Amino acid sequence: MHDEKNPMFSVRNLLVKYHKLVALEVEELEAPVGKILIVGSNGSGKTTLIKVLLGLMRPTRGEVR
Repeated sequence: MHDEKNPMFSVRNLLVKYHKLVALEVEELEAPVGKILIVGSNGSGKTTLIKVLLGLMRPTRGEVR
């Protein structure tokens, strides 16, 4: 059962930089509990987003819950 009030994760004003290069910038993103699919072209930030969600990387700014 999906609970819209308690998403699996929530991202707000996320910015991740490698030195001066912006690797990922997300204004707002929520994913409901259950299956998710992250798609995008090469270099679009998919792996960076997953690393931030798992706590393997710290964002330059923003909030991840």
